[in-house]
Amino acid sequence: MRRSVRLTACSLALSLACAFNAGAADLHIFTLASGQGTYADSPTSWLDGGFGKLPGSSDADGSAAASGALDVQAGLRLDLGTHWSVWTHVIARAEDGVDASGSAGVTELWIEGSGDVAGGRLRARAGMLFLPTSRENVDVLWSSPYTISLSAINSWMAEEVRPTGVDLDYRYELAPGVQLRAGGTAIVGNDTAGTLLAWRGWSIGSRVSVRNEELPLPPLSTFSTSFPAQKNGTTPFGRDLDDRAGWSARIRVDAPRNFVAQWTRFDTRGDRLLYDGQYSWRTSFDLVGLGWQPVERLTLAAEHIRGKTGMGIAPADRVDAQFEATYTLASWRIRQFRFSTRYDWFETEERDFSAAESNDETGSALAVAIIFEATPAWSLAVELDDLEATRPSATGTLGTASLDGRVLLLWARYSGIFD
Repeated sequence: MRRSVRLTACSLALSLACAFNAGAADLHIFTLASGQGTYADSPTSWLDGGFGKLPGSSDADGSAAASGALDVQAGLRLDLGTHWSVWTHVIARAEDGVDASGSAGVTELWIEGSGDVAGGRLRARAGMLFLPTSRENVDVLWSSPYTISLSAINSWMAEEVRPTGVDLDYRYELAPGVQLRAGGTAIVGNDTAGTLLAWRGWSIGSRVSVRNEELPLPPLSTFSTSFPAQKNGTTPFGRDLDDRAGWSARIRVDAPRNFVAQWTRFDTRGDRLLYDGQYSWRTSFDLVGLGWQPVERLTLAAEHIRGKTGMGIAPADRVDAQFEATYTLASWRIRQFRFSTRYDWFETEERDFSAAESNDETGSALAVAIIFEATPAWSLAVELDDLEATRPSATGTLGTASLDGRVLLLWARYSGIFD
């Protein structure tokens, strides 16, 4: 699998060289820059090594506290004639109260080819990419036009479900305005997917992982007892650990009024063994997504995920858990204003019953956001998130299983496209 990743990188470089030599390249630059303020009344955020599920934390005395972040993203698309293109998505950021290592890096890098096949359109991508499932992240640079934070499902996708591999997508028009799409992905370099979900649980945020970034894990006693070889962090996507390819498959229908219905199946096929301080997790799930625009100003979206994750081999200590989450979103646009609300429900259920601590968790969250588009490029937003959750494994550190929290989010954002 490592050889296939090297070949992908070589193909990207060769295509770029050929394009420039031929003088046929057409470059497009997409930019997204955000300054975000956070005022949170919540346990210490998981991003700062705690159990909290929100992007901000209370002060040590328990009072609400403010923090800030700057985030600059750029996407470069190089069109190589009519059938080939190369895409690179990079991120640089500065954050308060964050223990993660990814202040800058690459989050997407792929080459794409497309053409007409059997009456339809076939697209092939090779490289680092997002799994094409989200009904929220439909704007440029995998961003959401509806809210500042993302649902629990897409927060996890942004953090940990980040495949490297080859993706095929075939589109066929069944009738005017009705399109059937089917696709599949061969996946490497995403063996740790499930680590955060099992040991930290669900979260609400908008932070996108970059390649080889190490994210913190909460202070679980199990790391010194049941899993002493596990390091204190996890690398969501980077080198392949077990040399076993995972896979994903999906089917989608697009219809008038921007109606979208999609089912996706995902399986890492991890061997559950330890590699240099990280386990290769066996994580699989089914994800159903729906989107609809019944009238021009109103957008409705929902997604539901159900799956399982695990590592370690019986009879030794191990992790086996089932997980499930749902969100519904409604967004109404009036002139330069967009009003959105989202409700999340999530759950993780312990299934191994080993000596390691319980992975049980249940919770819900409500987000209300207002976005003002001051100009086509500049927008301002305010959002309030209210989260309720319980996780028994937090009791040893916090003295309570409750992880309830509230956060007020503010941002100013610039978005531009340069051809």
